Amino acid sequence: MMETNCGCRSTRCVTTSVGDPDRTSPVLVTANYKTTFDLVRRMREELPCRGDLCAERRGLRRIDHPRRDARHGHPEPEERMNTREEALLRTALIAGAITDTTALLPMLFPSLADFFWGFRDVSASYRFAMGYGASLMLGWTVLLLWAYRRPIERRFVAAPTVLVTGGLIRTEMVAVHSGAMEAWRMVPTWCLQALLLVLFARAYHYSALRR
Repeated sequence: MMETNCGCRSTRCVTTSVGDPDRTSPVLVTANYKTTFDLVRRMREELPCRGDLCAERRGLRRIDHPRRDARHGHPEPEERMNTREEALLRTALIAGAITDTTALLPMLFPSLADFFWGFRDVSASYRFAMGYGASLMLGWTVLLLWAYRRPIERRFVAAPTVLVTGGLIRTEMVAVHSGAMEAWRMVPTWCLQALLLVLFARAYHYSALRR
């Protein structure tokens, strides 16, 4: 028998131990009484066990512990999946932010537009259009960096990013088809955009694909 103070005003809870439990025991068992259950529930966050085993009227139920197993260091399956999803989202978001930052350069500097795209038009209408595009590109870069800070909660950013990337690819293909740009200049960009589409789509649908 083992006496434990559960915080009751008038009585002390008396529990019977099975085996030789201590603070490193992987499982806790309690009867379905409010006093003992509340005691174990309060201790749950302080103990380094993987889970609680709670006795109910119709049987036993396991409540997974949110922390890692202190003895083995292995995370729970759901925690492992969340960690992988977060890593994949972070990779896609930072890759998109870097790509957008790089794309800003030829939009802001005509000499780089000539180098990357072969554009030599520096008229007022060209600068106006590029200024509009650069503003939107900068805003989307900031949005990706914002989502990078909390990727799981802000994963919805990945969906419109796929739509924007698809629109950019279509615009580039129209420019090549019209003769305004040589196709070979866009091959590296298309390869990078295809990689980004795969990254964002996989990151966004990671949970569904794992089921």
